Amino acid sequence: MNIIYLGDTGRLEFTAQLEDGTPADLTGAKLWVAVKATRTTADPPLISKRNVAAGGAAGEVVVDDPLTGAFLGVLPPADTDDLVHDGYYVADGIVQLADGTVGVAGTVEFRARHRVLRALPP
Repeated sequence: MNIIYLGDTGRLEFTAQLEDGTPADLTGAKLWVAVKATRTTADPPLISKRNVAAGGAAGEVVVDDPLTGAFLGVLPPADTDDLVHDGYYVADGIVQLADGTVGVAGTVEFRARHRVLRALPP
């Protein structure tokens, strides 16, 4: 299971594939990353990131090479600092290809942890 440290930048990796298993071409695609505390689809995301094509800010969801189908959801320290220590989270990578096809590229599970143990007050 992935670990994201509270107050650090979290990186969530996804790869979109077509039904035949080949990488999806993300040229012109809209991409979202939704972080939730449970797998239940009815729960609203705690954190939501989008690429520029989907109306997000640059650097929220990043594609280095669209032909590989790979994309990265970036959670800045302000987002990870609000997560609960030892909390369990799931993140869905959602894709809308340029032709309108929509799907989930995958789900990443992670725990949020403190980087170092803090001394307890006396």
